[in-house]
Amino acid sequence: GMYGNVSDDLSNVIRAWETDIASLSKDGAPEVFRLWKDYEDFVSNGMLIWGTDVGQAVGKVKRYGFNLQIANDPVRASHSLWKTLVDVAQKDPALAELNIKALKNIVGAKAYNKGLGVHIANSFNDSILKSSMRIYNAATKAKALDALRSLLPASTLTNVGVTGNGRAFEYLLSILFASKLKEENNLALQIKKELDTTIKSFVRRSDDKYGKVLQKYLNSVKKSAQNVAKTSISGTPSKGKIAKLVEYENENKVINSVISAIIYEQSPGISFEKILQQVKKIPTGKKKKIILEMADLRKNRRHRPSRAFEMAEYTFDLVTNFGMFRDFHRHRALTLERQLLTTHHGYDMPQEVKDLGMQKEFKECMNNTDTVFKKIQKKNPEEAQYVVNFGYNYPYMMKMNMREAVHMIELRTVPQGHQDYRIVAQKMYQAINKKHPILSNIMKFVDMNKYELERFESEKRTEEKRNRQ
Repeated sequence: GMYGNVSDDLSNVIRAWETDIASLSKDGAPEVFRLWKDYEDFVSNGMLIWGTDVGQAVGKVKRYGFNLQIANDPVRASHSLWKTLVDVAQKDPALAELNIKALKNIVGAKAYNKGLGVHIANSFNDSILKSSMRIYNAATKAKALDALRSLLPASTLTNVGVTGNGRAFEYLLSILFASKLKEENNLALQIKKELDTTIKSFVRRSDDKYGKVLQKYLNSVKKSAQNVAKTSISGTPSKGKIAKLVEYENENKVINSVISAIIYEQSPGISFEKILQQVKKIPTGKKKKIILEMADLRKNRRHRPSRAFEMAEYTFDLVTNFGMFRDFHRHRALTLERQLLTTHHGYDMPQEVKDLGMQKEFKECMNNTDTVFKKIQKKNPEEAQYVVNFGYNYPYMMKMNMREAVHMIELRTVPQGHQDYRIVAQKMYQAINKKHPILSNIMKFVDMNKYELERFESEKRTEEKRNRQ
């Protein structure tokens, strides 16, 4: 009837539950073995459909040769489970958070959101357990939004904060005024209007006769580069993602420069050239020991390496989804060149979309974008960028020194970061480590782990702050 074949559906859920229990046990989720009987009571007594009408339609469910009776009072039947959860929460909130995660894995997101999660929230006034639920629910919501951002078009409005001095703003305004995009021209007018109220004299040249000369120069540089590219460069766009180290120096050479710069300040009266000549004679083992000592002095990732490590430089060819590029683009202490956003490099489908069986709908959206993009691109290649989804792959190059690489890669591999840029940052570290195994020791706080709920720990810290207020 209205519920379909409920018995079969429930049997499938129970089989999935047993598979999840095995996987959770293997992954080391706490309390799994101790709660085994309680989980059995929980499933057998229908808590997975608590709060829905399905329970009223189910009589008996056949499972492996015997019947399970759906109890009329699932609250009383599963009392021991909830008592255990509260006891665990009072002893260690972290265990309660993981147990709530385990319960959601067992019953599935739909049953949790419609029934189980509501029942837990309504059944207990225990502040610790409620805090655990807030942490987990916030982390899972963030995970869902991260996955869905692939569908957003580049035209999606974004909040951006900009700080700078007068000279920086003057140059920024000149670039915006020189753009062919009307949106950027309007943005320049709005920014200048605001800046005129405080630093008018600093930005007046952005669009006066001097500013217009600069704007003409900027467009001339772009046009000249286009002509060179058309006459000298050929090839077809590559499909898929790329994170490749394409330029770097021999480690034996660059390590001499780094060590020379390390000791330069402490070698008064001696030129860099003479220091470099003497450093070249130091045995490789001792050079490695010097780098390891510098690394050992770093106690956390905010202890940035000394400027001496700016002597080593790396150039990466990158093709990542556009959403991820927007995160990397925020790093400014490096050289970044980008191309126009297109659909030519294919797109990246989040694993969560695959897990939910939504590949068809996702592909349909992306294919529709491709069709519209190609129509607009014929006459307006820059304007065509607006329709391209965040999930489409985007080419750019980044050149940075080791000091900036340490900052960027360590920051972008933290647990709460988006998995897209964490994976790319990890590949960048691996590439540097392969070519410079000694120097890369300074990259001490790169996190090479994989996380399912990236925001879990950060949401926990947010909740702790809330409870302290």
